[in-house]
Amino acid sequence: MKLRSPSEGIKKSILESAGGQHTGTSAGTMRLVQLQDLKKQATEFQLQEARVATPEQKEKVLALARDLPRLWHAPSTQAKDRKRMLRLLIKDITVEKAPQEKQLLVHIRWQGGVCSHLRVQLPPNMADRVRHPAALVNRVRGLSSELERCTNRRSTQ
Repeated sequence: MKLRSPSEGIKKSILESAGGQHTGTSAGTMRLVQLQDLKKQATEFQLQEARVATPEQKEKVLALARDLPRLWHAPSTQAKDRKRMLRLLIKDITVEKAPQEKQLLVHIRWQGGVCSHLRVQLPPNMADRVRHPAALVNRVRGLSSELERCTNRRSTQ
């Protein structure tokens, strides 16, 4: 049996059904049988077209994987190249807000199916970054109270 591409099978079935070639079965049943046949042909075609790596190709890929850290840290590797490498390795990333304040949970699903989970601390917002430390604020308040008491004593004398 010669395999043809799924699109050729679909075209042929459409042309046959348009020509009205029926053999006593209902048109719906005939189309259902054709659909099942086309699905089978499509699966067979995909299996035939699937590429199988040779042992040499597998060894080359494994050698590249072992060499990845050197390639990653090489001065000649640009940021855009690192991003491309990551896009090849990562299937998807999910980010969710953690129950703790100012934290995110990052779930990374790698191409091989393994998942990594990271907890990331968010940077403080601008108001927290420019705010003086609490110890300094309390010291200034204490000195202010002391100054006020000294001023009140002088004014009563």
